[in-house]
Amino acid sequence: MDVIKQYIAFIIPLAVIELGLLVFVIVDIAVKRRTKTLNPLIWIIIAIVLSGTMIIGPILYIIFGRAEPTYKDDDI
Repeated sequence: MDVIKQYIAFIIPLAVIELGLLVFVIVDIAVKRRTKTLNPLIWIIIAIVLSGTMIIGPILYIIFGRAEPTYKDDDI
């Protein structure tokens, strides 16, 4: 039990960051509805499955799947 108390100050912020990153990825996919490489539904599944133990899924999406923003002529 003492071991858990020692690491709780490290585990809780890490879990909050991981959850926040997962929520960001899911919202980003839902809003844009397009990705660079795979189907958006596949990216959501990858992000959720690979975020269970590590932050690998959301990071993979940000690096390889996130679509570049498109600008209209009015936006510039």
